[in-house]
Amino acid sequence: MQIALDAIDFPKAAIRKRTDAVAVERMRASLASDAGQVTPILVIPNGNRFVCIDGRHRVAAAKALAWKEIWAEKAANFTADYETLAGGVANAVRAPLEPLDLWRLMVSLQEDGRSLDAAAQTLGITKRHAQQLDRLGRLDQSVMALIEEEDEIPPWHFLAQIASAPRDMQAKAAKVKDAVRRWTAAGVEYVEVNWWEIARLCTKPGTRIPSERAIFDTEKAGVVFEQDIFAEPGSRMEWTTLDVAGFMAAQKAAIEAEIAARLKRKQQAVTVEWNPTRGEMKLPKQYDATDGDPDKPKKTEVVLISLTADGTVHRKTAIDAKAAREAAAARQKAAEKKAKAPPPAPADPAPQPGKPTPATADQNEDEDDAEAEDEAPPAPVADISPITKAGRDLIATAKTKALQDALRAPLALPLAVPFRDLCAMLVLALHAGNVEVRGYNAGYKRDAGADLVAQLVNPAGQIDPPDDMTLATVARETLARVLRVGLPSRIGMYDNPDSGITAEWIGNALAAAKLLPRFDNPEFLATVNATELRPVALAAGLKPAKTATDLRRQLTTHAPHWRPPGATFGAPGPHPSAKPPVVREEAA
Repeated sequence: MQIALDAIDFPKAAIRKRTDAVAVERMRASLASDAGQVTPILVIPNGNRFVCIDGRHRVAAAKALAWKEIWAEKAANFTADYETLAGGVANAVRAPLEPLDLWRLMVSLQEDGRSLDAAAQTLGITKRHAQQLDRLGRLDQSVMALIEEEDEIPPWHFLAQIASAPRDMQAKAAKVKDAVRRWTAAGVEYVEVNWWEIARLCTKPGTRIPSERAIFDTEKAGVVFEQDIFAEPGSRMEWTTLDVAGFMAAQKAAIEAEIAARLKRKQQAVTVEWNPTRGEMKLPKQYDATDGDPDKPKKTEVVLISLTADGTVHRKTAIDAKAAREAAAARQKAAEKKAKAPPPAPADPAPQPGKPTPATADQNEDEDDAEAEDEAPPAPVADISPITKAGRDLIATAKTKALQDALRAPLALPLAVPFRDLCAMLVLALHAGNVEVRGYNAGYKRDAGADLVAQLVNPAGQIDPPDDMTLATVARETLARVLRVGLPSRIGMYDNPDSGITAEWIGNALAAAKLLPRFDNPEFLATVNATELRPVALAAGLKPAKTATDLRRQLTTHAPHWRPPGATFGAPGPHPSAKPPVVREEAA
């Protein structure tokens, strides 16, 4: 049927809010062609007028051509009361709606009396998708206006953060100058929205905690976790809770229970504060951190446990330095006392030749046991390095320098390190423990090797390897920039690049220990205790001084070949079963 264009209205809650000028022009050209209008618009009678539920662009194109009437058909089974539903379904099925239109449609269908499940069924989408559209359709109008004005849908993860915030928070974020920048150029007004900033302003730190951080039984703790409809199924943020206080209380109770359980297993554990500024534990003065396994601590180690403001639990091993020093001093005092004591006189004359009696045999066994007890060293109370943290850092720094010097030593033919060995070292450096190759503040950064790359790739972008000598030099320099011996005092710190056992393997292969400096200097000797230095003095042919100060002064420049503990290269290799199988494709 033909109906007058002047008698056509559109739904009060129109789904498509914007008319695409390009689509209208394309439709106008189609209507003006010989074919004319080939598809009728869909309308719902509404008294003497009609509500157009499908055909907004055709109506606009017909009006542009100054038509008076247009071909239309009545939409079956719909009345004016269901114009929103009819228009939304017709548009959604006929052509993909713009995202904002689809969000509004989901809300409109529910406002018309449909449940969310029914709306999802009508549009043929999953309930989860319907929940997402419903949340997005209820964004604050100021945020919706920014999306329409910028004419670009923000990244999904930003939308999820914004939509999860209260609407007043959304409106406030949309007005921040740093989030929305406007300017005019050549008479045209432009807008640029910083969706990252808006999302940040809509996210309060510590207001939502994921269940994966819980060390307690989430089923029994009474903390309610909700499924985040925007999170990927199975991801760490899928189930979260807004009950921060309840979560933290349950987390603290779980930590107390863990400490009690460790005590039954004869493991020491204590809670310490977390330093949010430095992103690390506040280590009490009495403890020295170790690189142990908190799940399997040594008998002499203490497990330190921290709880951060976001509900994360951190664990680290340490030793009680004060107790260790006292134990070491007691062992040293006992050893010195024993060394000064005169040898004991024989208790009985030598036995007569012949077969010993049972009583004599028992007496001999008792004497053997007593002698063994005298010779056995006292059981250690706690373990402590004879070298301070500062001294161990000096050793680590010296090892890194020696390793780099060995790699950067002038080459001569035949090559000191075969190419096959260089290839193996490069693979180890990149994959066998150096987690800081691309790490923040690491010694080897993304563009740190631009000068090396320039020797391998020509300006045309083609790989053009140099001669063998130059290529070997490039490979060795690459290793020198990658490998680091981490500082023991800063284990686990973000600015402490550490190649771990890889540096030990490669340093051993290069005999880098030969390039280590002398350690009989005042700076390093000041970091070593007297117990460790007395044997060094004896080995150097000196009579050990009585005080530690005099002993260090005595050894300065007089122990050129001394290597303190840790001043070597080498480490055990991986267990054979840990090696992944090498998959080779058969030749065709």
